Amino acid sequence: MSLSLLLPALCSSALLAWILRFKKLPNKIAGFSVLLLIILSFVPLNNLAIAAYIRGVFSDPSITTIIIACLSIGSLIKGKPIFAQRDYLPLFYFLPVFLLFFYPSSLGLSYFDPYSYGYQPYYLLIGLLAIAMLLWWKKYTLLLTIVLIDLWSFNLKVLSSNNLWDYLFDPLLLIYCLVQLALLGFGKKPV
Repeated sequence: MSLSLLLPALCSSALLAWILRFKKLPNKIAGFSVLLLIILSFVPLNNLAIAAYIRGVFSDPSITTIIIACLSIGSLIKGKPIFAQRDYLPLFYFLPVFLLFFYPSSLGLSYFDPYSYGYQPYYLLIGLLAIAMLLWWKKYTLLLTIVLIDLWSFNLKVLSSNNLWDYLFDPLLLIYCLVQLALLGFGKKPV
């Protein structure tokens, strides 16, 4: 079992568990169901594991997405959220706004390409240090931990990418944040 296939399998299993409302199941059954989804991700379909198809469509998930998927699965098994909703809110609010400018610029709609700064991330690391200090000061432990794990993972080259941005976020995380904002807008509790 390859890490490059386990990560998409984990994220897709967390998403399916949310869509199929596994949280209404008893904790142990929900945990076994998620484990079964992860195992089923490795079943070959036309000589290729389902997780490989998922990876082919979405690429490698970011470390942030993986952490949130693990927290989602953990809270599903535990039966209650591991972190309070307050800890997720800055991610839900600021990441979509940032990515609204980041992705179009990176795709060539301006002369400025922020994605290129992820390959030699000296300035990006200084910015992340400032963000980490702000998160520490405001006591956003979850997001501070995520940033530190992202940086540690980048240093260890956990993903196949050499770009720090790929460790911080991905389109799946943007979609997740937008869904959570929509849930908040409709007065529902985000996951």
